[in-house]
Amino acid sequence: MPTRRNMVGTALGAALAASLLGGIARPSTAAPGVITDNGLALGGYDSVAYWTAQKAIKGQPSVTTKWNGVTWAFVSQENRAAFVASPERYAPAFNGYCTY
Repeated sequence: MPTRRNMVGTALGAALAASLLGGIARPSTAAPGVITDNGLALGGYDSVAYWTAQKAIKGQPSVTTKWNGVTWAFVSQENRAAFVASPERYAPAFNGYCTY
């Protein structure tokens, strides 16, 4: 029979796992700045497409915006509009660096 202490530990563990998995499943909050390549954030890949198409897609040079001092490219005006409305949601966390 589970004890109260075991049930609390299990509940805390489940809550922690859910919060960690939830952070992986949706875009995260960006830190200021981001790694650039050839003057483009993410090397010119569309940061919104990572979440909408679940794959890396090169943005179009004609569909860009400036945010945080960096140029961001997108595959469509719709992706650009989503980014402009909420850039912190789509920009990479930790400036694109691995947290390890």
